[in-house]
Amino acid sequence: MMGSCVLYCGIDIMTPASIFLILLGMYFAVGTVIGLVFVIIGIRKIDPVAAGAPLRVRFIFLPGTISIWPIVLYLWRTKLKAGSSS
Repeated sequence: MMGSCVLYCGIDIMTPASIFLILLGMYFAVGTVIGLVFVIIGIRKIDPVAAGAPLRVRFIFLPGTISIWPIVLYLWRTKLKAGSSS
């Protein structure tokens, strides 16, 4: 039977597509957590103008933050280091 995740001997295998989807889900799960924390707390460090914006307006940034969370995390970390050294 083609496309099955179980071989005839009963060993469970993962197809490349299922591995990709699991990794993609993990990427977006981590991005959601980081995005929520960033939008609620961390956006003030990167963009002082956004600090005065209401929370509902800052949530507009959430989808973009989720998708590029490694870059956002890097910028946030860089700003925290720069703020603590001065």
